[in-house]
Amino acid sequence: MKRSLIMIVAVVALMSGLTVLGLVAARMHLDGEKYSQTRDQIVELQEALARYHADNGYYPTTDQGLLALGNYYILQDDAWDRDRGMVLPLVSPRIPLDGWGNPYFYQSDGNSYTLWSLGPHGFESRPDWIVARSPKTPN
Repeated sequence: MKRSLIMIVAVVALMSGLTVLGLVAARMHLDGEKYSQTRDQIVELQEALARYHADNGYYPTTDQGLLALGNYYILQDDAWDRDRGMVLPLVSPRIPLDGWGNPYFYQSDGNSYTLWSLGPHGFESRPDWIVARSPKTPN
């Protein structure tokens, strides 16, 4: 009886351990996807900023923010009408949220910019930010 109780406890402990490992692995996979999504969106925003700069000679300032990109950045879901199979004009531009549902942060003096996500924790003092800066221009 004592031996079977020990076996049951051992099996329950093993099953619990495997469940925890599975949950940790799933969480890591999900975080990896969110990092990837955030990095992809930052690249798209950088491309839109480059197009804006090429046309205007400067980047939107901090006060103008990313919404100044207007049609330079269009969320695909906003632009595509699946029923009619056509691209729609963009009425009000939207900037995406990062993979964790937080807004992107943007600072610019018009000559250069810094664009970043606060990462999975959403805190300003965490080291897991995803940061992009404007390319250096030759003097």
